[in-house]
Order: sequence, then structure tokens, then C-alpha cells
Amino acid sequence: MSSPDPLDYYAQHAEAFVERTINLDLSGLRSRFLAKLPERPRILDAGCGSGRDVRAFHESGAQVIALEPVEPLARMAEAYTGLPVVRARVEDLDCAHRFDGIWACASLLHLPRTSLVGVFRLLHNALVPGGVLMANFKSGEAPATETRPFTNFTAEELDLFVRQQTGFDILSIETEADVGKRQQPWTVGFFRKPI
Repeated sequence: MSSPDPLDYYAQHAEAFVERTINLDLSGLRSRFLAKLPERPRILDAGCGSGRDVRAFHESGAQVIALEPVEPLARMAEAYTGLPVVRARVEDLDCAHRFDGIWACASLLHLPRTSLVGVFRLLHNALVPGGVLMANFKSGEAPATETRPFTNFTAEELDLFVRQQTGFDILSIETEADVGKRQQPWTVGFFRKPI
């Protein structure tokens, strides 16, 4: 029996998801990301959800491309940001040396590890040399739920995966607390494409 498509879940629960996530304070994480990028960077928000981070990056002076495969979320993100949102899965990304930074905030965690290898290579290709990827995953055990499968990483597991599979240099990998109301720790990684 195949796993349910998590995109169906987000399409069916888009309003509740946006309500739960749009006001989460990720300003600290965004600041750490922007500090690693040049001025007025070209950023891809790979799976923008509500558009929360797209709007913040745009207001900081970045040139942002938003990617979101779930139509109701893409519409809400456009309404919230006033910016266009590309309807596409990150697995369909097809560009080379275009972005200074890629922001994958809780947007890769439903992909199986076997798919993540190819996705990290696509993200690597889309970055300019020296470009930075931020990707985060839930930490700890990852039981499949009835609604969505998850791929979790501990800091040690993500370190090993990135070193062995992706071609990225590791800037940092840390375990951090959830900024919302859940008691879920997150594994947050910053990775640089070698120059």
C-alpha cells in the first residue's frame, strides 16, 4: 500500500495550516541565513507555504522566487505577499547557478530519503558557487502518520547524509527547539555549495 501524498493533506487543510504557521517567529533563523548571503541576494523559497518568509525576505531587500506545489497555499501566499508564486514541486526544479540562497524551511521533510538525494543535487545545481542552502527537518523518531509520512534526521544523521550524498560543505547542523507550541525539536542545517 502506497503512502498518502502529503500535498493532498495540505490542500485539504490549507487554511488551518496557514493559520498555525503564518505568525511563527523565524526572524532569528532568517537573520542567520541572510548573514551568509550577499547584499540583495537572489533567494528561492522552496515550498513557501503561507508566504511568511517570502514576505520577510522581500521586505529585507532580497529578490525572492517563491515555489509552492499546493494550489490553495500558493493562492494564499500570493494574497499575503503580493508576489507571484510558482506552482511546482521542488523535485521539478530545473535551473543552474541562479540563486545565492535556497530556503527549504520544513519543505523537504515529507520526501523519502531516496528522493532527497536527487533533490539535494537539484538544489546544489540551482545555487551559484558559494551559495547557501538552509534545510530543516524534525528530529527524533519519525513514525508514519495516517495523514503524512515524515523523514526525520538527527543532527548526526543529517551530517552523514549530507557528507556522503550531496556535494555540499556543511556550515552548521544544530538541534533547535520548535518556535511554535509543539514540543518538537528540529534539526537545522546550513550548507554551502563549494566555490
